[in-house]
Amino acid sequence: MRVKNTMNFTSIFVEDLKTKNRYRVVLLGNAGTGKSWFQVYALKQLVSCGKTNRDFDIVIRQVGSSFSLIDLEEAIVYHWDVSSSDLYQLSKAMKRTLYFFEPENNPTRSPLDVWMPSLSTLSPYIPRIKEYKKALCKTVYFWPWSSGELRAMIQDSKLPIDEDAFLDRYHKFGGVVRHVLGQDEEAEVKLEQ
Repeated sequence: MRVKNTMNFTSIFVEDLKTKNRYRVVLLGNAGTGKSWFQVYALKQLVSCGKTNRDFDIVIRQVGSSFSLIDLEEAIVYHWDVSSSDLYQLSKAMKRTLYFFEPENNPTRSPLDVWMPSLSTLSPYIPRIKEYKKALCKTVYFWPWSSGELRAMIQDSKLPIDEDAFLDRYHKFGGVVRHVLGQDEEAEVKLEQ
């Protein structure tokens, strides 16, 4: 399935995530396409949906080797000093909890095999995901963004990017979020050479 980047996270994934324990959504995409940003977008939607419409109370987000516990009702992030093995044991008892995984700068790190529904953002070229995907899993491919989708993200995120700079960067880098919306001057220099 191809992800439409302006989609509503809750309508696409939450129905599956809330009905199946250990259900996994794997979001695959090349570097810079906005997979990491999508997790933040999903968190924002989960926080803003209101308690009566919320199917989860907590998100445990692993970025690299760091863990955060996010209280969705209070919109508070706690940095959590927990070991992977302890989290695995705790996950068996945690209800109404989601697990988000982002490998950060360590492409060899795998998502934890926890007892809760999860959303993991991964590169499609890493062999380690084959084992992870053996469980009940929905794989979604994240493609580069259209100019309209990027403009919506600029507006929604209140990023300080003017239209001329946006058009110039979109023309140079296509729909790769990291380069269009970031201030990656090194990438621009390489592209110009």
